[in-house]
Amino acid sequence: MIAAAVTALVAHYCLSRALSYADAAIVMPIDYLRLPLIMLTAWWLYDEAVTIWLALGAGLIIGGNALGLFLESRRRKVAST
Repeated sequence: MIAAAVTALVAHYCLSRALSYADAAIVMPIDYLRLPLIMLTAWWLYDEAVTIWLALGAGLIIGGNALGLFLESRRRKVAST
């Protein structure tokens, strides 16, 4: 329980530091990558079943994050010119 509390505290600290350095439009899509990573960790450590629906959901998350970051970088490029 102490390990879970410490890791949660460190995660929140790292997220707040990241938000102080970069815009939320950049940081938050990267934060959502933890969901597919949790799925892979559960599969690797606990032998959880990875169904097609989990894989499709992870693909949607990764694809949506990539698209959002691409559009945000394009928007910033146009705004700076």
